[in-house]
Amino acid sequence: MQNIGAYGVEVKDVIEFVEYVDLSDGSTHILDNSSCQFGYRDSVFKRDLKEKAFISYVVFKLYKTTEKSYELKLDYKDIQVEMDQR
Repeated sequence: MQNIGAYGVEVKDVIEFVEYVDLSDGSTHILDNSSCQFGYRDSVFKRDLKEKAFISYVVFKLYKTTEKSYELKLDYKDIQVEMDQR
């Protein structure tokens, strides 16, 4: 029902940090979310690090639906239809 960037939720919003391998020397580096420079279908990996980095590890911070900081986005037709059927 939902892919990685559908219904107003983007994967960039739940990535805590990314580890990558520098292809020129094999060294590993860690970038926090802001250093990844995420944008709409964009990141540092598509620009400055394009063909220079191999993403080896990603840490996601996910929320339980009971946490106050988490907000469900239910204002999409397909989600409303699914929720009405339950």
